[in-house]
Amino acid sequence: MKRLILMGPIGCGKSTMIQTALGQDISRAGGFLTVRKLDGTQLLGFDLTAPTIPQNGHRFLDFENGAVRNDRVFSDFGIKYLQTPAPFAVADEFGGMELLVDDFYNQLMAFLRSDVPCIGVFKTEDAAAAMAEKVPLGDLYSQRYQALLQTLKNDPETTLLSTCGWQDTAAVSAIAQWVNQYVRR
Repeated sequence: MKRLILMGPIGCGKSTMIQTALGQDISRAGGFLTVRKLDGTQLLGFDLTAPTIPQNGHRFLDFENGAVRNDRVFSDFGIKYLQTPAPFAVADEFGGMELLVDDFYNQLMAFLRSDVPCIGVFKTEDAAAAMAEKVPLGDLYSQRYQALLQTLKNDPETTLLSTCGWQDTAAVSAIAQWVNQYVRR
């Protein structure tokens, strides 16, 4: 399983499980992180960042003045993050509005077909549908999401792992196995 992709409920700890398992090794990763930006418990938006510099994010979805998208973040930074040479990559999280950014979508598809080992989080179908309703994304989004889901399901090098988070010992074990095979070899 060259690619281990977690799917599960929002907020169950998928990203935290990956980051905890990687520890300091995350600083050697290519790919990208999606970081929630909070003010206390209020969600302000989401930033895209490189795993090597998680504090230097670029806001692609801002909730401070409604739901304001900035798709250029994916073209300007996301593509660069996917092209960064590294022994392994993190793709946390994908399957959202970035699928509507043509150049990023094409680079993501190429990246997922590459030989770079990758661990990440893919938005569940329920979460994708809820997001598409909250931030109107249209039919193209649904088509691309389904195409990407089928690509992942049909790829013999990819394991899609449904998880409920921290309580899921099978997921914790699969993550540890992936890290031992591709990160700490």
